[in-house]
Amino acid sequence: MALVKNTPKPDRPSLSPAQAVEYTGGAISYQFLKRDRSEAEANGTPPAIPYYKIGYRTLKYRPSDLDAFLETQRVG
Repeated sequence: MALVKNTPKPDRPSLSPAQAVEYTGGAISYQFLKRDRSEAEANGTPPAIPYYKIGYRTLKYRPSDLDAFLETQRVG
């Protein structure tokens, strides 16, 4: 039996906040992600971009959630 390299699934939450900024080409800034999370927590509302909190400090975003948010910002 051959070993299969563990490759991430396409929609697995795999991007850190810094990687999310890079993934979007800077269209979404690190400060926006941070503000989105803190305002949602303070207001008791869902964030504009869903994320996973894994453990105490690890945050991960799904590429599809970032794409969906960017699509909502489209004009025209």
